[in-house]
Amino acid sequence: MQDWRDVTVWERLAAEGHALVAAAEASLAPGKAIATPAAIARLRKTSDAALVAAAFELVAARRRARAKFAAAETLWCDVAGVEQASDELVAAWKAARVAAAVGRGAAAVGPGAAVLDLCSGIGGDAMALSAVGLAVTAVDRDARRAWMTARNARCHTLVDDVEAIDLAGAVLHVDPARREERSGVRAWSIDDYQPGRDWILRAIQESRAAAIKLSPAADRRSFPVEKLEWEFVEVDGTLVQAIIWAGEFATTPGIARATVLRSGCAPCTLSGLGDDMQARALPVDSSPAPGAWINEPCAALERARLLTSAVGSVAAWEIGGGVGLLLSEEPLRAPWFESFVVIGTCEAKQDAILRVIASAGLKARSVRVRGQAADADRLTRDLGCHPSGTAVVFLWREQAKPRALVARAV
Repeated sequence: MQDWRDVTVWERLAAEGHALVAAAEASLAPGKAIATPAAIARLRKTSDAALVAAAFELVAARRRARAKFAAAETLWCDVAGVEQASDELVAAWKAARVAAAVGRGAAAVGPGAAVLDLCSGIGGDAMALSAVGLAVTAVDRDARRAWMTARNARCHTLVDDVEAIDLAGAVLHVDPARREERSGVRAWSIDDYQPGRDWILRAIQESRAAAIKLSPAADRRSFPVEKLEWEFVEVDGTLVQAIIWAGEFATTPGIARATVLRSGCAPCTLSGLGDDMQARALPVDSSPAPGAWINEPCAALERARLLTSAVGSVAAWEIGGGVGLLLSEEPLRAPWFESFVVIGTCEAKQDAILRVIASAGLKARSVRVRGQAADADRLTRDLGCHPSGTAVVFLWREQAKPRALVARAV
């Protein structure tokens, strides 16, 4: 049997398989992404196995793509490709930055400037780059993915090993592979990316401008190059990626940036020196008074280490060194912080927490744990947390001992 991943199978599916794709869609129950053996066997009576497998893969991938792309039903994609693709909100944000930077550079040619989209996958970023008027050449070593990018982004594509490409003076967007394609095993270290750390550093040094997409867990100390700008992007409450901006794309070299994107809302972005580079440090106050505010930073802000910059001139304190939860006399500004009114502190034990909640006439809503101060799932069950509640419980460690704080959502 021919491998369903082969690009020639997908070319046949695009040319002659529209009825097969429709039949595969009809065979899957709403909300399901896996076909039953009976459904597969039924379609194999009229089409070969590889084509049927590709059709079901396409249908499942398009269903998953609905969460990322408005035009998911027209995409040519596979499940793994969708999972690794940039959400269209993030892709559009990056493309706007690329277009603006290319237009400012000494060698800029404005709209139509040539950009290489390396490791293009299904073309999530290539679509956005093309949409802002850039002349995109997408490169992927997988012929099937390069074909998908060509169909989705309507741009020039090449099947090639990106490590063999001449980077001198190039304008780049790069999305290194962070998982092994066949097994699905994730790469947790930049050294295990494909291409890895050495190539990424070379791209930073040799290109005219580079935007390199990394895991949101990436440490901005991974590349000790002063002329870089690190950005951490959050979409609808989920931290989705880190980006290294280098060369002409680094509008404010040496700083970190946090960006919050929400469907239907204007982007919010904040830049500054990381907390570890600030001349002043936030003071620590581990004894909050009832009526004060406890503020939890959004993930992008915390990963960028911009708590001090976000607080600005407002008086605020950390509840514990490195814990990340801030206390203040007034709520800190959204969307960088979610703020709650302090009810009281207690031992990090179920009975003690319930007494504080009951004394305020509240009902538990959620548990938020810093570090490994408690088993969040178990405590959520034990406290009877419910979305209708207004009491939020924070737990952290102070000198290795767990502590709890009960706050009221407003």
